[in-house]
This record gives sequence, structure tokens and C-alpha cells, in this order.
Amino acid sequence: MDNRGTKIFGLVLIVVGILLALDNFNIDLFEYAWPIAIILFGFYLIYRSSRGQSMSFDCSTGSKFIGDSTCDDYTGDVDGIKFSHFIGDMDLNLKNATFKQGENVINISSFIGDIKVAVPGEVAVKVHCSSAFGDFQVFDRKDEGIFNSFKYSTADYESADKKIAFHCSSFIGDMKISKIAPA
Repeated sequence: MDNRGTKIFGLVLIVVGILLALDNFNIDLFEYAWPIAIILFGFYLIYRSSRGQSMSFDCSTGSKFIGDSTCDDYTGDVDGIKFSHFIGDMDLNLKNATFKQGENVINISSFIGDIKVAVPGEVAVKVHCSSAFGDFQVFDRKDEGIFNSFKYSTADYESADKKIAFHCSSFIGDMKISKIAPA
């Protein structure tokens, strides 16, 4: 766990400890605790953005708890990467990514939030996604519904030298995969 994660975990433990101690004195702060926590988190987000600090997404670690994430210029190897979000949208651009010969597997999961991925036009794509509430769009094919499972592959997938297999799941959110035109 990094230094920032340790501080956040420590703060959570302190808050939970205070709330449990106050509960022992028959002070019911739980009915006030969640609204206060949400308000304080909102102030934190406003404060942080007003100072010009980015709440950017580290494309190399691939996970974020709350907030939107953007990887405008992912340059790493795509095979085996895993992205996960609890709440927030994710934009991933793979125009400069490294693709090994054969199948490259990308796993994406999100509880609440939209997922948008841009792939180079010369890479074949296979998609297997599921969502409780959300729509899917892969190139020109669309599907929508509740408790939906979506499968798609480009016509040249089996014979292509470079290909991506997306495995994704979301409770609430849309997924869109689009092609990047060659430069």
C-alpha cells in the first residue's frame, strides 16, 4: 500500500473507531455520519480541484475507487491488463499501445460508470461483456437491455495477427468501443 493509501486507510480506521466509541455512549451519530462524510468528501474534491491538483488515473495500476479516469495515451503492453473502478467513467485510448502477436486480453470491471475504449483500426476485436443495467456499442453494432450479456467479434478475428479480447462487466453503465482511424 502506498503512502497515500495508508493515510486514507488510517483516517477510515480513526473515523470508524470514533463512531463506535460514541455508539457505546448511546450517541447515535450513524444517522448523521453518512451525510457528513459525503459532504466532507464533496468539499475535498472541490478543494483539490481548485488547487489544480489532478485526480488522474494511473494507467499502470489500472484501478480507482471513485472518480473518472482517462488514459489518453496508453503506451504499455495491453495483454493481461486489468482495469477496475467502483464509481466513475473510464476512457482508454490504445492508439500507442503495444500489442503482441496473437490474442491480447483486457479485463475491465466497473460497478457504476461508463467505459469507453478506442482501438487502432488494424487490430481485430472480440468482446464479451455483461451488465445489469447498461448499453453496449462496438463499432456500428449496438445492444441494450437489462441483465444483458453482449458478444461480438470482427469478421477477421480468428485470422488476425494482432487482436484484442475484451472481457468486461458492469453493474450500471454503458460500454463503447470505437476504432481510431490510421494516421
